[in-house]
Amino acid sequence: MMIGIDIGNTIRNNIDESVLEYAVESINELINAGHEIIIISKCKKERQKKSRKFLNEIGLGDIKCYFVLHDNEKYDLLTRKNIVLDVMIDDKMKVLDTFTNENIRKIWINTNEKKIQGRHKYDPESLNSVDHVRTWYEIMDLLL
Repeated sequence: MMIGIDIGNTIRNNIDESVLEYAVESINELINAGHEIIIISKCKKERQKKSRKFLNEIGLGDIKCYFVLHDNEKYDLLTRKNIVLDVMIDDKMKVLDTFTNENIRKIWINTNEKKIQGRHKYDPESLNSVDHVRTWYEIMDLLL
């Protein structure tokens, strides 16, 4: 499988810059199982450097990275580069909503109860097209 993964609040906690529990181990397990991983993240130039440094520090520096300036550009970038994902993992539903190809499994990793309840209240239909998880343990249960 070709798996796209965001960085912020997916691999790295945006509040304290820590690594999300079991993220690195999971990504390495996916690679060792033969899956291809790419990083696709929204950030400005300065943050891109910090993100690459972060990935190097946690042992994921060899993974191919793509950066965009706006959330809604992730799917378009992949389409332009003829990259066909099987899975996209992101913490933002507004990003996953732009992935219109029904063959892409969308995984929404989110622990923010306010955002989760808001999505259930205001756009419950959109939850039918994603797998909602709170941890990398749950992601691995879905993928392996």
